[in-house]
Amino acid sequence: MAEHKLKLDGLTCGGCVKAVKQALEQLDGIESLEVTQDSAVINGSVDLDTLIETIENAGFEATRA
Repeated sequence: MAEHKLKLDGLTCGGCVKAVKQALEQLDGIESLEVTQDSAVINGSVDLDTLIETIENAGFEATRA
């Protein structure tokens, strides 16, 4: 299991945080995650590129922290 720390951009409210969490929770291999308006800490077997792509597909920006 790997831990990935991401910097998030474009999240302006609790609804944005919820949208990112819901998108990430759909991925197989997520063990735990914590999302705020500026960052995410994700534990699991999902690779970094997939995490970033999932967040970007939800309409937000993500980069490695």
